[in-house]
Amino acid sequence: MIEQLYGFATSLWLVLLVVIFSGIVLWVLWPSRRRKSQMQNYADIPFREAPKMEKDAGRDDQKDG
Repeated sequence: MIEQLYGFATSLWLVLLVVIFSGIVLWVLWPSRRRKSQMQNYADIPFREAPKMEKDAGRDDQKDG
């Protein structure tokens, strides 16, 4: 009796975790229009130009003088 209950419980956990995982995957891959523009903005971050830094700004090897 206990072995059958244990087998049922482990099968139930497996099904529950697969359903949760599938829901998360669908939520990520099926964005709404509002989230789609936000995700596109995040995707463009590596292609943006870095802000221009002042020449020699932040260098510690400059001599006072």
